[in-house]
Amino acid sequence: MMADYKRMYEKLFNAVTDAVGLLMEAQEETERLYTEGDRDRQPARRGKVVPFPEKDGQ
Repeated sequence: MMADYKRMYEKLFNAVTDAVGLLMEAQEETERLYTEGDRDRQPARRGKVVPFPEKDGQ
């Protein structure tokens, strides 16, 4: 029995295309949420440096 490479290729191509489309939709949605969230948020304070706490013995 010979493998049906055309059918295998089409199956894989369609799955990859669906996955890429899903990732693109998720990216667009998260970009929208990010830009909408910026409108409601207070501006970040700039210029203040907060050092990391030192570990014991260092």
